[in-house]
Amino acid sequence: MNIEFKVNALNFDRLIEENFSLHYDFLLGDIQIRHGLEILNINFNIPLLDFANGISIIMNELNSRKEARYEFDFTEGEGLLIFTKNGNDLSIFLDYDESFLNVNFIIFLYAVYDFNKKLIDFIEKNVEVNRFRELGDLLDNLIIGDKL
Repeated sequence: MNIEFKVNALNFDRLIEENFSLHYDFLLGDIQIRHGLEILNINFNIPLLDFANGISIIMNELNSRKEARYEFDFTEGEGLLIFTKNGNDLSIFLDYDESFLNVNFIIFLYAVYDFNKKLIDFIEKNVEVNRFRELGDLLDNLIIGDKL
């Protein structure tokens, strides 16, 4: 399973604006979640840091339960990304699309770690993170594999 992102806007120059939101305005793009031949495409310029934070929270919640259902609400579009866990099985689907993925939860767990690591690496290559304490704090809170 892979969770990939494509950056459409890196609003680095706006980091100093007073009403600027790191979660919602800084890094915008599209997401593709792939497992085997199945693909979920989220192509409406979503805030990537908000997605990374939200999917990490959902992953933690699902990890603590045997059965659960969680939704990630895309405020930019009118859609939901829905996660349903039953034992070790996880189903992921979009409420506006017929596509869905079925995957072992552990595979999803590592896909989230990998996604977050790739996103952090991208940001660190393109932004002087140490100049913006709030951004550094936000990245420190994302869950990656070496924080297991």
